[in-house]
Amino acid sequence: MAVTFEEFVKRVEGLDKWLKKNEAKYLLKHDKEIVEFSNEQLLKGKNMKNETMQTGYSKQYGKRRVKKGLQIKYVDLKFTGKYQDTKKLVKYKYGVDIRSAADYEAYLRSCYPDHVGLNEKNAEIMAQIISEEIAPDIKNYLTK
Repeated sequence: MAVTFEEFVKRVEGLDKWLKKNEAKYLLKHDKEIVEFSNEQLLKGKNMKNETMQTGYSKQYGKRRVKKGLQIKYVDLKFTGKYQDTKKLVKYKYGVDIRSAADYEAYLRSCYPDHVGLNEKNAEIMAQIISEEIAPDIKNYLTK
């Protein structure tokens, strides 16, 4: 049975609420890809605005990194890899965020605001992937 025009209009008006309610489902389905994009950015020393987070390291910390065979020209947030290796999407009441089990995550967030998230290019790629999945569900929501 098709929906009435009045019911269709109500559903269109409620689409934003429906999307908010279901956004985590679609994002969590792509946890691996989103985290990989985020980690790629960090290893290039870029934040989600595609800006260089910081050039160089302190001399003392730079020496430790050089001994481990890591670059020191820009901050890439990799030393042991624990931060990147434990990152995953986590659902919160307000939405979804990328979190790590590393004990120094809060410190990194305070030192490098905007380092967690996707830059515009990567967000567009994920939007294309997710929009192809969500379109049939939106159609069903509006018409059935």
